[in-house]
Amino acid sequence: MHSFKKLNRNELNFENNLFAQRLLPWPELNAPFEGSWCVIKPGAESTPHLHHEHEIFIAVKGSAFIRCEGEDTIFETGDIVQFNPHTKHSVINNSEMDFEMYSVWWDKNMSGNFLRSDSQSDGDSFCGKRLIIAPPPTPNGDLHVGHMAGPYLAGDIHARYQRLKGRPVNYATGTDDSQTYVVTSALKAGLSPQELCHKSALEIKRTLESWGVQLEGYAPFDNGYKQAVLQFLKPLYEKQKIRLKSVKLPWSELRSEFMVESYVTGECPICLAQSRGGLCESCGHPNNFDQLKNPMSTMPPYENLVYRDVEIMVFPVEEYREPLLNYYAEKKGVWRPHITQLMDELLSKELIDFPVTYPVSWGIPSPFPGTEGQVLNAWVEGMPASMYCNACGASQEQAFDYEWLSTTGNKLAYFLGFDNSYFWGVAHLSLLMAYEGKYILPDYIVPNEFYELENAKFSTSRGHLVWAHDLVKEIPRDYARFYLCLTSPETSRSNFSRKAMEQILTERLIDPWNALVNAYKAHIWHPADLITRTDVGSAAKTMRDRLYDCCELKNFSQSRLADWILNHIARLEKVMSAGKGQDLYSINSQLMVLLEGLSLVMIDLVHDISEKVNGDNHSLLPLKEMTELSSQGRTENYVP
Repeated sequence: MHSFKKLNRNELNFENNLFAQRLLPWPELNAPFEGSWCVIKPGAESTPHLHHEHEIFIAVKGSAFIRCEGEDTIFETGDIVQFNPHTKHSVINNSEMDFEMYSVWWDKNMSGNFLRSDSQSDGDSFCGKRLIIAPPPTPNGDLHVGHMAGPYLAGDIHARYQRLKGRPVNYATGTDDSQTYVVTSALKAGLSPQELCHKSALEIKRTLESWGVQLEGYAPFDNGYKQAVLQFLKPLYEKQKIRLKSVKLPWSELRSEFMVESYVTGECPICLAQSRGGLCESCGHPNNFDQLKNPMSTMPPYENLVYRDVEIMVFPVEEYREPLLNYYAEKKGVWRPHITQLMDELLSKELIDFPVTYPVSWGIPSPFPGTEGQVLNAWVEGMPASMYCNACGASQEQAFDYEWLSTTGNKLAYFLGFDNSYFWGVAHLSLLMAYEGKYILPDYIVPNEFYELENAKFSTSRGHLVWAHDLVKEIPRDYARFYLCLTSPETSRSNFSRKAMEQILTERLIDPWNALVNAYKAHIWHPADLITRTDVGSAAKTMRDRLYDCCELKNFSQSRLADWILNHIARLEKVMSAGKGQDLYSINSQLMVLLEGLSLVMIDLVHDISEKVNGDNHSLLPLKEMTELSSQGRTENYVP
């Protein structure tokens, strides 16, 4: 078997002052390197640059000069030149014709991935551990239904699928106590920030448990956490990968304080929506330093702010442009389109520096000279915090970053809200890249859009929300999980409606399932030899193939999983109600696959059934009916 990838000279992209087409990565080819066809026009010089990868150029047509660390060498057809990591180089075409070459680059991560896996990125051949991170929530309150419809339920479903397949998994989260949103929320609640963090962390943990979110690790914000953050950042400082810079930040003349992140609001410089400091929730673009228009304080007195110079520590994300471009080249057409579209927007212009420290008082004190009295930006904690979360979920004690080391062969996936894509997909990713292959990079980022309540955005400040723990007191958590699964805001905004929830659960799930159970129990079963074993296996295999397709990361979809469940409940009830040509072994084989899918969502129903299953497909399964909802949308005598 072989395949081709054709060079299209009419669709070369202009980048780095040359024209190029990325030929690798390529879904049909699992290789330990990446590559690009390059054309340098007469009189042009490719942009001088350096990067952490090894690289070779192969001259294919014409003659040019290689400029490497200030020294020029002629480079002609058939020549090969090799560059060590961090060697500055460019190509100069002083001739009157196009110079064409092929560029190949690689690093430890690419080579390690090649050795550990085949072209199936998440298949059964993968022998490492799947690390799953749902970003630690800010402990400025409990989780509402909008939170659950996003990363936490999605991560749980995928983790349960991994366990179903017998794959090792480490699903973890914690709380993000350093966020300035804790301070603003504590002020409104009349609590100290420390009191609010403690209270909210307990509530969040309780809510995740009440929804059946099965975590390997729920990390505390303790000394171990703080040490992990410092251990991650200090080597970057020592290698001058984070550095001091004079910037302008919003300043309160009344308070004589800098106002950043949640302390400031203004117009987003990209979409003009009202935005807090750091990131715009509407368009997903960062607005670091002095980019917000018309900045104002979010805390009384609500005065206009000015910009004032200050030295802080920053991380120069632009220096990681090439590895970011290479990384996202292979994600297009694989990841959900909104996040790759955002990355195209961000990478179409210079990437702004990422603040590592801020001159405010809430957070982990900065250890870096020149930033005395400052604290670490909460967002810079993201990677070491996630490593610490997975460390808390590991079966044995190791270094805080052990699970993330490239040498482990583990794979990493994030489930997150789209509004945080910049942090996790650019700033955090670049910080991992700065370690030059030491750490695994996420092979998938699975974002979700906003989940609305009665067609308006969930809002804690306006009281427009449904607390997640309240919903599972009103209805069984199986029903809550299923409805959020079905209406998950995967690629566009979706809506939570109590009326729709009651109707959908009753008419599409509960009543059809109960009809299936009754038809199953009332059916007069024929001997097993009336249907061939080939037919039996074919039906169950078709069901299982589709189920697994919904749950693998490449096609992950909670809503398609919920549809799969509804479709097979209705189909099997119809088959049995027809009353002809069915044998118990055939139906049981298909029902067992249906229960596999249900076990990812309706955990209590399947647990109760599974405890009584004897594994014999020739015997009746102990199916049980689902409890009906009352007219108020509550179940009678239900104790969560």
